[in-house]
Amino acid sequence: MATDLDLLIDFYQWEIVRIKKSIEENLELRHYKEVEFDQRALGHAQSELDRLLELKNPLHRRIEHTKQTIEMYKRAKQKRDLHQFEKIKVESVIEESQLIDEAIL
Repeated sequence: MATDLDLLIDFYQWEIVRIKKSIEENLELRHYKEVEFDQRALGHAQSELDRLLELKNPLHRRIEHTKQTIEMYKRAKQKRDLHQFEKIKVESVIEESQLIDEAIL
């Protein structure tokens, strides 16, 4: 059976989803003032949800911080890999264009 805390957590999770959808709709309609209000509401709802989740699990903030750190490192590695791929692509194009130039002469 769900506790009151679980019900509050569910409510705020639902509210966050609703606000994000509202932001998307207002962006499409170019209602930027409403987007600004929704973003503030989203921040407040997320803060409340974080507090409730921390009541349920005292390690919640550390878990979320660790998840964010992992994602940051994944993105950094992906950017590094992308840079290496772009570099390889450029070098191969240069070599091919040199071969074409030599063949034309």
